[in-house]
Amino acid sequence: MKKRNTPVDYDLFVNAFYYAPIGKALVGLDGKWLKVNPALCKLLGYSEMELLAGSFQDITHPDDLDLDLQYVQKMIRGELETYRMEKRYIHKNGMVIWVLLSVSLVYDKNGTPLHFISQIIDITEQKSNERKMKENEEWLRLLAEHSTDFISKHTPSGLYTYVSPVCKKLLGYEAEEMRGCSVYSFVHAEDITALKNMHEHLAIHNGISNLQYRMKKQDGTYIWVQSASRPIYTEEGTMLEILVASHDISEKIETEMQLKKANELSSIDSLTQIPNRRICDETFAQAWKHALSSSKKLGIILIDIDCFKLYNDTYGHVKGDACLQKVASALQSTIKNQNDFIARYGGEEFLVILYDTNETRALIIAAQLRDTVESLKIPHETSTTCPYLTISLGVAVMIPTPAISPESFLDQADKALYEAKRCGRNQVSIYQ
Repeated sequence: MKKRNTPVDYDLFVNAFYYAPIGKALVGLDGKWLKVNPALCKLLGYSEMELLAGSFQDITHPDDLDLDLQYVQKMIRGELETYRMEKRYIHKNGMVIWVLLSVSLVYDKNGTPLHFISQIIDITEQKSNERKMKENEEWLRLLAEHSTDFISKHTPSGLYTYVSPVCKKLLGYEAEEMRGCSVYSFVHAEDITALKNMHEHLAIHNGISNLQYRMKKQDGTYIWVQSASRPIYTEEGTMLEILVASHDISEKIETEMQLKKANELSSIDSLTQIPNRRICDETFAQAWKHALSSSKKLGIILIDIDCFKLYNDTYGHVKGDACLQKVASALQSTIKNQNDFIARYGGEEFLVILYDTNETRALIIAAQLRDTVESLKIPHETSTTCPYLTISLGVAVMIPTPAISPESFLDQADKALYEAKRCGRNQVSIYQ
């Protein structure tokens, strides 16, 4: 249907045309510029006279010209009322200018096409940003698809929008199986809260966050991953997505766990399952140093199983080992304060370290230890003290000073232990 002109205020039209902040032009049916406004001249770098001397075809990028002319012919034939397209012009200095072109056709009173009205908006920066974004996405995709790391993107709510192909090797899933699914459905239940907290932190603070957690494989087993996550924001500052790079650290975690276990084993007596002499010496040295610097009293209790050689000779070494295990367990359960410490000191001897203590407390604990072992009622028919297994205990308490060595303090407990044995065993003696 032919379009007819609608009467308008001529001055209003001229002002709107001339002062418009975007490019505007009247273009002949043959493409000649008939009238151009200052904004268009500024955009293209030509003066008004230079533009009016030519046509839009002269400065249109060759790759966009055919499509533009096709739209023009369709409008002239009445097949289109308007058209819009993104196209490129060649600036006077040779640069390429991207524009959004909107075109409508003006008719005379008889419905005959007269000329085109074109509105031209500069979108060069927008297209440049789109190109850079596309290049970045292509670069990221290339990197992700050839990286040994697991690269992914997900929404702030946790839905995967991109998953790199390495997920097949790492987790056993195809990328299509994970895309659109929740990140949290692939994470160990015990680690979900930590991961959600990290995502909430990213929503507030820009930067990179690292986290170790477990991911579920297709076969139901789990692997440990180390993930570095970074938010991607819109121009308005709203978090759009979270970019994540993860790699398998299961072997590292396993090594650390084995090392930790080895360290624990190296500090535990294999028979009694309480700290051994090595860790005892280290703990005593630290306790001495702490008491020396704080001027607080330190207490030690040296324990010896009475007549243990006779026990082994009577019942054999297998039962002797079982006896040591029972005694060690009973002694350890009697030490209630978590700051206090007990260890196997050697053979049938044990050492208790009491932090920030006094003589009264040390004697009370020693008496409790003696009673605990006696209450076990482990038969010892060859003991010279009692028909049951007993222990003797030597106690020493002091405030360490630079003039006294740790060795002399241990010697005090040893002398007190000797006194307890001399007095008939199954005794507690304190060094005076």
